[in-house]
Amino acid sequence: MVERESSLGYIPDEATGSGQFLIRKVEEAIYRHPGVAEVAAVFMPGLDGKFDLAAFIVPADTSLTPQIVKHFVESSGYLSAGEFPHRYHFVPEIPKTPSGKCQKHKLVQSLIGDD
Repeated sequence: MVERESSLGYIPDEATGSGQFLIRKVEEAIYRHPGVAEVAAVFMPGLDGKFDLAAFIVPADTSLTPQIVKHFVESSGYLSAGEFPHRYHFVPEIPKTPSGKCQKHKLVQSLIGDD
C-alpha cells in the first residue's frame, strides 16, 4: 500500500485513484435513501492502523438512525460487501468551503480531535 503524508497523518492508496471511485459510489448508494439530506464518505485511520471507509450523514428525517442507513446500504444491492462503509456518523452539517466544496478533513478532525 502506498501512503502519502497529509495534515491528518497519511492518505492510503485506497483514497486515491480507484478509491475516489469507491467513495463516490458509496455516497451515491447512501443518497438513495429518502431520509438522507447530505453525505460525505472518507477514508479514516482505524484503531488497527488500517484505513476504514466512513460515511458522514446529514439526516433529513429525525427518525433516521445509523443502523437504518447501514441496513439500507447493505440490502440495496448497489454495493458489494467489500465496499460497505465500516462507520456511519450523523452530523448536523457537512463543512464546505465558500465555493461549496466539501471539507472532508474537517469531518475527520471532528472525530479524531486533530486540529
